Amino acid sequence: MNNNSNETEVIHTAQPKDLDTFNDLILQYQDFLFRVASRVIRDEDQACDVLQDACLLAFRKLASFRGGSFRNWLARIVVNVCYDELRRERRHPIQPLEPISESDNEMSSPYWLADYSTNPEVQCELNEFEQTVQACLENISPDHRAVIVLIDMEELSYEEAADILEIPTGTIKSRLARARAQMRGVLQMAGDMLPARYQIQIPAYSRG
Repeated sequence: MNNNSNETEVIHTAQPKDLDTFNDLILQYQDFLFRVASRVIRDEDQACDVLQDACLLAFRKLASFRGGSFRNWLARIVVNVCYDELRRERRHPIQPLEPISESDNEMSSPYWLADYSTNPEVQCELNEFEQTVQACLENISPDHRAVIVLIDMEELSYEEAADILEIPTGTIKSRLARARAQMRGVLQMAGDMLPARYQIQIPAYSRG
């Protein structure tokens, strides 16, 4: 019996309101779900609350699960709860960014995902860079942020991201191109906040 079959059996067992069984099922995805929540909501404490609310909502809606990827189904609920929280609070209005290229060409390998050796000095720079990237995420819209998180940070496929966000794959590709362009512009505006190694990596911004 494959893993999907085993998971389906556990889900069916949990559906009659078996909270312990459901919690066991959630455990294998909680790290992934927390990373998604914390990057979309941009606050770890709030991400904990979002994840708790999302898990309770998922438990209540478990009978509506109709198969497919359970992880994606859970992530969809987490992202939607994040959106609801952001809409309620509107803590950080989205600031206008640099114009993006009319062609919306996506970068094949975003420079903020560059992989360098992990000696202490480079690792320190990498940590600093990652903090800046996280801060820059706050300056792009939640819809675009979610695509960056799912594809560039969690390394999901276009199809998986489309399943989670419930939009066509073509829309995912277009949104990702725009999100990457926005991130590029925001990172350029960060300027001296970035370690020199990463400033060199940033290409000149095209105004189309």
